[in-house]
Formats: sequence, C-alpha cells, structure tokens
Amino acid sequence: MSAANVNDAPTAERATWDKFTEFDLLDKYLTARNDPKNATEKGLTKSAWSELIKALNEKKNRQLSKLIDEADPKQKGQIRSIREREFEHSTVCSLIAGDTRATGDEARTIEATLAEIAADKEGNGDSFNHSPTSTETNDGPDRLDEQPPRNPKDPAKRGTTKKAPEVASHQQRIDKLKRIRDRASNAKRETKKAKKEAAASAQEQAMLSFFAILRVQARRSERGDETSAKGC
Repeated sequence: MSAANVNDAPTAERATWDKFTEFDLLDKYLTARNDPKNATEKGLTKSAWSELIKALNEKKNRQLSKLIDEADPKQKGQIRSIREREFEHSTVCSLIAGDTRATGDEARTIEATLAEIAADKEGNGDSFNHSPTSTETNDGPDRLDEQPPRNPKDPAKRGTTKKAPEVASHQQRIDKLKRIRDRASNAKRETKKAKKEAAASAQEQAMLSFFAILRVQARRSERGDETSAKGC
C-alpha cells in the first residue's frame, strides 16, 4: 500500500499500526531512556519524545499522531492521559519485562531489570528477587509468604517465614475421604442404634403396661366371681 493511499484511507492507516510498529516504538523508547539527558523520573523529556515520534514517522512514512487520533474512541481518554503525563516508567518496564514485578511498588530501573534478567538467563534464579538494586527495604518482609515477627524484641523470631503447605498425594486424599466417610457412617450407625434402643424401650414399656392391665382385669374378674359365689 502506497503512502498516498495510507494518508487517504483512515481505516488503512489504523491497519498499519501493527506489532512491528509497537516494537519500534518500545525499542526507540528504551534507547532514549538509557540516555540520562533524555530520561525523567517517569518517562522522557518532551524534546526526546518529539524526536522519537519524528524518527518513527520518518521510518514508517506516516504521521503517528494521526493514527492515534483515529484509533478506537474508547481509548481516546487513555491516549489523552498518556499525552499529558507521558509514558510512565513502570508501564514501559512492564511491557518490556512482561512481569508484574516491574510495576507498582516493586518497580525498578530499566538497567536493574535488564541486569536481573541477564543474571536469570545465566542460571541464577534468585537474582531477580534478591538484587542489591532492588527498591525493597529491610524494614519488613519482602515476600508475600513471610510474616512480620511476633515479638520484635526477640531476635530469634525475626524474619520467620511460613512453610508452604505440602500438596497432598493421591493416597492421602483417598485416606482423608475414607476417614470422613467412616466418621459419617459411625455417626449414622450410632443414631440408628439409639433410635432402635428407644423403640425397643418404648415397646417394652407398652408390653409391661399391657400385662399390668391384664393382671388388673384378671383380679377384678376373680373378685367378681367370688362375690357372685357368696351371693348364691
């Protein structure tokens, strides 16, 4: 597609904003950030950003600002915010590193992040979490699985960590289910036994009452017969 067609068709211009353009933008941004005179606390200076956009426009032979203006309307608010505040350092780091540890309170400089990634590639897996350039402090736990000391005066209890729960094996899960089922069965048997005993006791009481009534009736019948015999 020629440059004339790109400038004449907004939809075609939006289609040219592909991953390669994003890679170019990030690459130029990283190069500019590595230059101390261009870097700020959260991004680039305005002059450095203007030079970056100009170089990208010349390489792609189109106006990047025009493509952004004709982007999805739902993203215009975010685009305006980016223009006002420039790209934040943590955002670019997260895009480059692809890791949540490059954002938020745990954000590091690009140089430190690249050094830690290089150390990870060499086989030191703990370098990313325990780098001397980390912004983490020693005042508190540096991992989520660590808890603060219960007694600050006791040095033996400082920095105690929780042990990760062991994953139950298949046989352990089966045994646990059996125990639960056995407890339920025992409870059911006890309940059933109690009901049977209660029913038997009630039946016994009914039979005793019935026999008592029969004895009373028999005595009354005997007394009646004796009275009749005396009357005769």
